[in-house]
Amino acid sequence: MTLTEIYGNIESDLSQVEEYLEVALASPNRLVQDLNAYFLRTKGKRVRPALVLLASRIGRAIPDQALRLSCAIELIHMATLVHDDVVDAADVRRGRKTVHVLWGNPVAVLYGDFMWTKSLASVADFASPALTTSLCRAVARMTEGELTQITQRNNLSLTQTDYIDIIERKTASLMATACEAGGIIADLPSSQTERLREFGRYFGLAFQIVDDTLDYAGTAEAFGKPIGHDIREKKMTLPVIHAIETFRGEDRTALFAILEKPSLEMQDVEALVALLRHNGCLDASLDHARRFAAQALDCLADLPPSPSLASLRALTGYVTARDR
Repeated sequence: MTLTEIYGNIESDLSQVEEYLEVALASPNRLVQDLNAYFLRTKGKRVRPALVLLASRIGRAIPDQALRLSCAIELIHMATLVHDDVVDAADVRRGRKTVHVLWGNPVAVLYGDFMWTKSLASVADFASPALTTSLCRAVARMTEGELTQITQRNNLSLTQTDYIDIIERKTASLMATACEAGGIIADLPSSQTERLREFGRYFGLAFQIVDDTLDYAGTAEAFGKPIGHDIREKKMTLPVIHAIETFRGEDRTALFAILEKPSLEMQDVEALVALLRHNGCLDASLDHARRFAAQALDCLADLPPSPSLASLRALTGYVTARDR
């Protein structure tokens, strides 16, 4: 199924989320207006607001609250994208130049901060203590994950367990919160809300592993950013970790000859991709993602059947089959 088909019963709500984002980020400041006009022009998959909306529809959420919460979650995600591009010195995002390239690092950092603040402000008047705690916990865990990944760059001893811990924090925590928050405002029983949170966590792990694998298996045109960016930044992701743990003989020698270079050129990235493909590392990583996706689906087993639940299942299948 395509995302358009999966989002069928929330399509109008997602369109409203776009309007809410514009309202939330509205400012009399001309620079902020220019930033908004540029950054909001290219939409991502809007997976996180979709998770909020679908989870909230399993119960009896107030529509306006679901929309505003979806907006808040997406603003948190957008802020991390702007900040991450500064940290990673990334030139391209979604096929376009990044904010820091066009306006400089100080503006990009402050614009990301502006989004953080607007995120919390957008739900301040109805957020329960549980919801506020969930959002703040997610932001803290995302930051911890990013900080850990920075400290572990070029660590050729990083294990799969270490990697899973990093992506659980930097990616899965917000997706878990999106699902949990949807359950909270839908007034679902705590047991069902916890199941949704666990679904979001496993879903997020699968999503990030596929994302990291596509950094080697995809194309720049489809992915919206240069392929091999992670390894050029010396980020150890699952395909490379799997290679380090399993390669022997000549392949291991060739692998470390690439990884131990101070900087990598495109031919180095291409040689690494060839090694990973030849030895099944990309397939192994995708298999790992599919196992997490299966665990995510298990978390939905006891929830009441509904079109939204069916969409969550379909979205889980889409995540492991996507090419961008």
